[in-house]
Amino acid sequence: GFENAFAFPGFVPAYIRPLFCRGIGPFRWAALSGDPEDIYKTDAKVRELTPGNIHLHNWLDMARERIAFQGLP
Repeated sequence: GFENAFAFPGFVPAYIRPLFCRGIGPFRWAALSGDPEDIYKTDAKVRELTPGNIHLHNWLDMARERIAFQGLP
């Protein structure tokens, strides 16, 4: 086989880390209060801080509509 077949970076260094360096990526919010309203406040602040990021705003809308709040165990 090819001598360097596995000589490539892992998923996090190659894909996730550059996104985080740009301030984007697969972030998840956590509300230790267990109150869904705290998550909604976080979403509102993110919208405020990223007024031109329509893709992110669409994701926040879709997540709110389609992903059930899980709360804490």
